[in-house]
Amino acid sequence: MKSRKSGKRKVLVDVRIGQDGFRKDLLDRYGLVCAVTGECPGEVLQAAHLRAFSKFQRHVVTEGLLLRSDIHRLFDTARMTIEPRDRTLLVHPGLMGFAEYARFAGQRLAIADGLLLDLEVLIEHHAEVTGGWA
Repeated sequence: MKSRKSGKRKVLVDVRIGQDGFRKDLLDRYGLVCAVTGECPGEVLQAAHLRAFSKFQRHVVTEGLLLRSDIHRLFDTARMTIEPRDRTLLVHPGLMGFAEYARFAGQRLAIADGLLLDLEVLIEHHAEVTGGWA
């Protein structure tokens, strides 16, 4: 059996200023609720930006959701998005063979209707993500 290198290395990373506050604001707004899967432990909830933070460099609560870590990864890799008009989930066709994720297709967000997301941002995210699904 081949052995892999192990140990440590030093790296220089950028830290998002305000990310902890953004997560706290989202927790205050939504509670311990993943917008896709529903109630879950806080340890797996991540503060997600519908507009790429790397591009816009800002934390706006109406442009954010709490997402379970695996769901967050799927949003960030353009494998899931939200239909802006009815707030239902769209799942990339390549995920439909995975029952755990296919079951979310067409499901409404698991957040209260009164907690609105920025419609313009939802439209942008939807267009950007589904535009690459051809």
